[in-house]
Amino acid sequence: MGDSMEKGTNKKKTTTSTNTKKSTGTKNTTAKKGATNKKSSNNVAKKSVSTTKVVATPKMTTVQSTTKPVVKTVNPKSIEKENKDIIIPVKENKTEYGEKIAKKKEKLALENNEFTNLIKIVLIVTGIFLAFYLITYLVAKNKAKDTDKKDDTAEVSIQYDEILMSNLLKQSASEYYVLAYDAKDVYYDTYNTYITSYTGKANAKRVYTSILSNSFNKSYYDVDAKSNTHITSIDELKLNSSTLIKVKDGKIDATYEGYDAIVAYLKTL
Repeated sequence: MGDSMEKGTNKKKTTTSTNTKKSTGTKNTTAKKGATNKKSSNNVAKKSVSTTKVVATPKMTTVQSTTKPVVKTVNPKSIEKENKDIIIPVKENKTEYGEKIAKKKEKLALENNEFTNLIKIVLIVTGIFLAFYLITYLVAKNKAKDTDKKDDTAEVSIQYDEILMSNLLKQSASEYYVLAYDAKDVYYDTYNTYITSYTGKANAKRVYTSILSNSFNKSYYDVDAKSNTHITSIDELKLNSSTLIKVKDGKIDATYEGYDAIVAYLKTL
């Protein structure tokens, strides 16, 4: 009995101690969880505080920077990144940039000078051409005027100096000469030379000409007929070769027929 009671008492004690341990363990577990929750709460609080500090925005203030930019001299080569396909050009320093600008300006100045010189040359050549053309035109125009004047003078002279045989004795001067010649006479230039020399003299008499081969003079000229210069009427006149006739007071004063006679007499004038 006593052993039984003692065992029962031990069992109770054991049961009580076991329960006590369990309750203690539970309390410890609860305490640990509480501590953990407190730590978590503290961490959240800290995080929230930290976040609040970051989000807080200070008042907007304008600050004018007075610091000068720092200019760094960089090696004038391309900097390659790790990816070699991408090349970033490096800015050149001021000296090299200035030299390039100066070279470009010099090149542009040379090109402008060449263009200006080309324009000047073109203008000069054009001016010379126009001046030459103008001078040529004026000279040609003056020559044409002179030629027209000479032609007019020659026509007047011919109209005045050349007469028809029918008017041989009807000229106004009291004494003059008439050279009647064939247009085919090869000695006409010789006659003309002597006559020109004579008419240049101070007291020279007027010299007229008449072309025997002219259709209006046919009745006075026949190479196969005998010449007749001793006439009382102009209708009786007949010549068969070139003849120099001297007229005085409306009558035939003397005649020189053929080359030899004409030249010989002209030389005496």
